[in-house]
Amino acid sequence: MDTSKMSREELHAFMNQPVEPIRLFDDVWFIGRRGVGVFAIPTDEGIVLIDSMDPMDAAEQYIEPGLKKVGLDPRDINTIIITHGHGDHFLGAKHLQNKYGCKACQGEIDTAFMVSSDLMDTAERTEYPHIDFYLEDKKELRFGAHRFIPVLTPGHTPGCMSLIFNVHDNGQEHWASLWGGAGLTMLRMPPVEKMYWACQFAASAVRFQYECDKYGCDVVLGVHPHRMDLFEKLEQRVEGGPNVFIVGREGVRANLRVRGQEALDVAQKTLDEM
Repeated sequence: MDTSKMSREELHAFMNQPVEPIRLFDDVWFIGRRGVGVFAIPTDEGIVLIDSMDPMDAAEQYIEPGLKKVGLDPRDINTIIITHGHGDHFLGAKHLQNKYGCKACQGEIDTAFMVSSDLMDTAERTEYPHIDFYLEDKKELRFGAHRFIPVLTPGHTPGCMSLIFNVHDNGQEHWASLWGGAGLTMLRMPPVEKMYWACQFAASAVRFQYECDKYGCDVVLGVHPHRMDLFEKLEQRVEGGPNVFIVGREGVRANLRVRGQEALDVAQKTLDEM
């Protein structure tokens, strides 16, 4: 779908369209809408959710119905891993915690950022999740055979965490790379600060690529579907064919090079205008 000619209002409406749950791997489901969603990963110790999207009633609108539709029980949610402190990544968590008693984790820096940021684009009262424990840079989380490695990648936010984790396709293990923050959000800052965050973002992309290489990541995922070409890949899917979400190690590197180059372009443009 070409969205380049849509008006702002049309694009907003399009991105807010709900989508049916999508199974990407044996143990990975995308649940949400065209603009943002969550990944649900059933493990031996319960369901792990990556992010919890928005708005405040996202759990009731999208997450709970989506889980039930694919035969997963929301009561089995063990932990919500929140990549960073923007509302479209954490707003749905509080309801799930209140209802099911699941845990939520996030990096310490962005836990502070979450409650102090003036970037929240919502008119509703915000209920923040309780952060049960902090994600630590490169400190692995284990849920049975599933492993999640958070990597500190500042730039999108001060303490954004990207994730490396194992997934399975027809029983075969692969490693997924999930860039925690879609793009630069500091573009309205004064030039010097904009330069700082653009360079941070670019450096984080390089650092994350280095960590992804260690694990042999060959899958690119992202809770913003357009950052992983989710719907374009679905159109390429052939029943019984290879998994289109396995892009190879070079595909992961290429994705992160694009992320870094976007930030460097902003830095160069800012420098030219100073």
